[in-house]
Order: sequence, then C-alpha cells, then structure tokens
Amino acid sequence: MKNKKMILWPLIIISYLGMFSFGLYDNSRGPIYPSILSDFNILPSIGSWIFILSSLAGLATTLAGNAWLKKWGTFKAMQISFCMQVLASLFMGLSGQFGYHFYFILLSSFAFGISSGILSICANIMISHSVDVTTRRRTFAGLHSMYGLASLLAPVLINIGHFSNIEWNQYFYFLILIPFLALILSLFIKPPNHLCTSQNNQEVVRAGLKISLFPGFLFGVYVAGEIIVSSQLVYFLEATHHFNKSTANYYLSLFFLTLLLGRLAFTILKIPLKSFHWLLISLISSLIFFMLGLAVHPIFLPLIGLAQSFFYPCAMDWLYEKHHSLADSIVPYIMTSVALALILMHFMVGLLASSFGIDRAMYLGPCLIILTLAGIIVERWFPLKS
Repeated sequence: MKNKKMILWPLIIISYLGMFSFGLYDNSRGPIYPSILSDFNILPSIGSWIFILSSLAGLATTLAGNAWLKKWGTFKAMQISFCMQVLASLFMGLSGQFGYHFYFILLSSFAFGISSGILSICANIMISHSVDVTTRRRTFAGLHSMYGLASLLAPVLINIGHFSNIEWNQYFYFLILIPFLALILSLFIKPPNHLCTSQNNQEVVRAGLKISLFPGFLFGVYVAGEIIVSSQLVYFLEATHHFNKSTANYYLSLFFLTLLLGRLAFTILKIPLKSFHWLLISLISSLIFFMLGLAVHPIFLPLIGLAQSFFYPCAMDWLYEKHHSLADSIVPYIMTSVALALILMHFMVGLLASSFGIDRAMYLGPCLIILTLAGIIVERWFPLKS
C-alpha cells in the first residue's frame, strides 16, 4: 500500500455508504421517539429499550470482534452488516404497518446493534487498507463526515416526510435503499485476499491485551466526552438556560454543522502537522470551548463540534501509524471500549443530573477531555512497546 496511486475506491465507496446509512438510522430514532411512545402507548421506561437493546447488541458484537473477523474476514462481515441494516429498517417499517407491534421495533434495534458493531470495526479496517499513508487521515475524515452529514439530513428528511403525509414507520422503508445499494455494489467488488478470506488470519500477528487496552481506554473516554454534548445539549439548554425547543434544536444543528464542516475540511484539504499534534489541538480547543460554554455563554458549545471534528480520524490515523499491522486487531478492543464507555457515561450523567442538576452533570465532559489529554501525553512520554 505504499504506492500512492493504489487507492481502492470501491472499498472506500461502500464503507462511506455504510457509515451514511448507519448515521441516517441512528439519528432518525431521536426525532421519532415521541411518536413511538404515543403510538404504542408505552412509558419511556419501556421505550428506552429501543436504545438499550441496540447498545447491548453492539457491545456483544464488538466483544466478539476478533472471533468473527477470523471466521468471516473483513469484507464478508461488512456485507453481513449491510444485511442487518436492511433488516433493521424493514422491521422498523413493519412495526406500524399492520397495527402497532413493539416486538418489531425490538427486532429492529437488535439488528441495528449488530450492524453498528460490525460496521464500526470493518469500515475503519477497510479504509486503512484502501489508501496509502499520505491520504489515510483524509480518508478517515471523509468516512466520519458521512455520519456528520447523515446527522444533519435525518431530521430534515423526517420533516419532509411529515409534510408529505408519510408516516414515521414508512420513512424507514426508504432507508432500506442505501444499505441495499451498498450490498449490491459489494457483490461486484473483488477485494484483496486479506479482507475477504480468513485463510491468512492465523498468520497475522495480533496485538496483546496490554497493547490494546490503553488505546481502547483513550478512545472510550474521549468518545464519551464527545457524546455528552450531542446527547445532552438540548436538555441542558432547556433546563438551565430556559431556551425554547426550537432554539435549543438550532444550537444542536449548529453543533452538527461545525462537526461536518471540520471533517469535510480535513477530507478535502491537505492539512500539515502530524496527527498527534492535531489530537492535542482538538482536545485543548474542545476543553476551552466546553468551559466557555458552561461558564460564560452556551453559544460556545456548538463550536465544540469544530474542535472535535478531526479528533477521531486523526486518532485512527495515529493508531495505524503507531501500531502498523497490529492496529487491525486493536480496533475491536477500541469499539468495545467505546460501547462500554457510552453506557457508563449515560448512567453517570443521569445520576449526576438527578442529584445535582444537568448544569453540574455537564462538567463531566471537560473532565473526560482532560483525562484523554493526560493519557495521550503520558503515552507519548512512556509508550507501550508493541
């Protein structure tokens, strides 16, 4: 892969389509959640299983990551992810097609969790094997831009469907098209042998638990700090600053817009400096905007999206730059750590918000960013040996 001309565009395209489809489904659940509660006449304690079940299924899938990668190979696993995305959208559509059947929504959440667990691992591995080192960071940024674009489009598409008298369950039928297209395209692609077969997997040197745990810890802590903003911003603005819902949602849209613009900039432009330096810039600027948003004015909170936009693609590039061939076997540990960290974060935020208020609970975000920053600096000075 050192040849700069060796860019495997078909693999990049289906990875991008998979991430875009994942983002559309993931960010469509929030806007239609109130409709699900009312149409099915269920309490939030029951409705929350829509999110809990997908998180648990995703966690179980990532925990078994190295096992199914060894059995199926990356490319075949990616195709299975597309099938699960199709089923997830299909079940969501069927849940309100002939009366309301909540078990279809649970099946949808379970299928989506499996899909997200596979995709989170395979998409990153496929991107790393599709480009040379000079374009790897930009291609990772493009991959995660797809999620940012989907997060902006999802509520817009739902509103268009609402004004077009399309029911929320019928909307999910349209979401079948993208993963189905990606699946069909994948059937015409001949990927490299190490991505589509498991024949050589036993020969691949795998990272030990000691090497894998620290990157997993850093990614998990960071992503938990990042998701606090997107998941709690509207609630924080309404409860603490008494914003109306439209204004609070506008701030959230600004956050996703800055997140998308930052990732697009890293995708299109050839930006200097090493990925490690951009990680420091991202964390320090995120911390500054976070504290200004909490202590001075919430207008600074959407700017966290810009500061965070390039962390994940730069972190993935840094991982492959540092660990080379071992990185593929570290990615499943990272995704497992991220899933665990998100579950713990949501629990801690809920507990802190109930005990001290959401205005105090939001300070968990800066604490997690500081912890990530300290971890990266310490790892730089005292690197773990591969």
